[in-house]
Amino acid sequence: MSTLEDVREWLEKGTDEAKDISEISWDVDEINDTKIKGLVAVNPKLPVKLYITDNEEFSTIRIIVPTGILTADLPPEDKLKTYRALLVLNKTPLAKIYLEGINGEVFVVSDLSTKTLGEDEFHDSISFTISTVISLYNRFGVPKDIRTEMLENLVWLIQRRLQKGWTREKLEEFLVNKVGMGKPEAEHLLETIFPTKKKEEKKTGVSEQMYM
Repeated sequence: MSTLEDVREWLEKGTDEAKDISEISWDVDEINDTKIKGLVAVNPKLPVKLYITDNEEFSTIRIIVPTGILTADLPPEDKLKTYRALLVLNKTPLAKIYLEGINGEVFVVSDLSTKTLGEDEFHDSISFTISTVISLYNRFGVPKDIRTEMLENLVWLIQRRLQKGWTREKLEEFLVNKVGMGKPEAEHLLETIFPTKKKEEKKTGVSEQMYM
């Protein structure tokens, strides 16, 4: 019987060079709040955040992706067109679309049985789930909130690496080689994370490198 610990291992052992989207490496953390308990997984190249929960009563693991696409306030005619489009798109194996909350947010989920779940089926489920989300964004566009969340996810990934003792140079390499940023863009982002150090260097005219 598979567990969340198995899922975490499968997600973290991926590689950045993987050609299959399901086999890339994810940053995984535990999440435990009033709304959801389980795992959260992020990859800086993808506009998705995976929430993964388990249900011992029904022996299932659920992959959940909130898309940020809202339907509740659409005009009636647009709402009808949107619902029809969602029904047409809701045909991917292992991944299903549903609406949740007062805003009618579109979610993509995949329910897997822990009794039979193996690594290959889990990877297939990830592929189908992400491809469904990308199809939704191709159809409706990427919501502004999701673009903001992607930046927040990236900051979170950088903070995790700072806690592990990564240097500015190693972080820049991560942003350029893994995230796909241009070097000027990566340097600008790091400027916002290391402002105090830069200000002190400008004020004194002295850099740490002079003492190395």
